[in-house]
Amino acid sequence: WIGGASGNWTDAANWSRNIKPQTSHTIKFESDATVAMTEAVQDYEKLVLDNASVTIARSTGGDKFHLGAIEGTGRLTIDRMGLGQINGRTLEIPATVEMKMKNNSWFGDFEYGGIVNVRGNVAVSEELQLWKSVAIYGNISGTGSIVMKNGGGTYGFYGDNRDFHGTIEKNFNTGLTIGSANAAGTNIAWRVGGDMTLDVSEGVVQFGSLELWQNAWCVMYFPDGATTTLEVGNLNTDFAFNNGYFLWGNGSNRQNIDITIRKVGTGTLTSYLYNYRNMEIEGGKVVLNNPSGFDGNSFKNLNKVSVGRGAVLACNIDTGSDGMTIDSLEFKDGSYY
Repeated sequence: WIGGASGNWTDAANWSRNIKPQTSHTIKFESDATVAMTEAVQDYEKLVLDNASVTIARSTGGDKFHLGAIEGTGRLTIDRMGLGQINGRTLEIPATVEMKMKNNSWFGDFEYGGIVNVRGNVAVSEELQLWKSVAIYGNISGTGSIVMKNGGGTYGFYGDNRDFHGTIEKNFNTGLTIGSANAAGTNIAWRVGGDMTLDVSEGVVQFGSLELWQNAWCVMYFPDGATTTLEVGNLNTDFAFNNGYFLWGNGSNRQNIDITIRKVGTGTLTSYLYNYRNMEIEGGKVVLNNPSGFDGNSFKNLNKVSVGRGAVLACNIDTGSDGMTIDSLEFKDGSYY
């Protein structure tokens, strides 16, 4: 790049060989630049940052670009663009490249295979969309939103993300894996300082491990007719700040929700919301809370709760609450109330 502090990607005069980059080329930035991308879709073999801070910004005609590799040191900011991988290849973004996503930018590619592995940190200014399979090993920060767009993907968040104070959501109706696919694994799936919200309709939602920090709430929303399995390996909460609440529920008076709690390791799952058709607890400890003064909603009106061997069910009824109703309660061998 010889185009100075700003310029157009497709302008041949901005490149040292006086041609716009082609598929087989290595693209190198040796100085800071903001580059307007006007190509709809293009594959590039390699992007190299030589201690440069580079912004790729969508312009008329621009959409997304695919890379075979990113190397070097510096910062890469994606503005209203998609950054994906060449078909079938894994795109490794090294820890020396700090990623900043803003204005509805996204990782991955719905059409293409492979995975995007981000080894460094990611700052989310507005919205970061994740398509297919993306793993972020660095720390996530910012106040924007992260939206997982495709149910065929596996999304991993392995950093210390307590400085992220935005929202997390998924925008599909199939299962979701966050972090380790094995819920009994030891990988940190999500360590969150902000609030995490998942909209889940069906399939399996798996957490290898979940840590909640400093006023963090993990809320799972189940719409009418949902049939969902929640798997949690370990739940660690920071109660020193009176924090670490894990909620699930539909937040309304719907009656047609089935939920299975499976493979819950250490820690306790606490629920404040209400109205399920069936809840089956296959392992770990689950607390049903019915507090007074919790937004006027309490946990009540369950059709059937089944407690599996080795599982623990606890109920917490606050003074002044309107009580809890469980139509049918089954304890299997080895479980207790």
